[in-house]
Amino acid sequence: MRKRSEEEEEEEEEEEEEEEEEEEEEEEEEEKEEEDWGSRDQCTQLHEAKKPMVDKAETEECMRCFTIAVLAPPIWRR
Repeated sequence: MRKRSEEEEEEEEEEEEEEEEEEEEEEEEEEKEEEDWGSRDQCTQLHEAKKPMVDKAETEECMRCFTIAVLAPPIWRR
């Protein structure tokens, strides 16, 4: 009886550790993506007066705006 509960506890602990690792990996991926694309603050500062739709040269330099300009539905392009 005790062996089973100990085994169950170990399994639960392992599952919790795996979940924590997955969460950490997701956070790291989000941080990396933000580094690659530039933060939203940088994007806002760069294009504050122009909104997301900027001329093509600037849009290609800012991956966040490029994605908005190219992939976003027209309603987002205001």
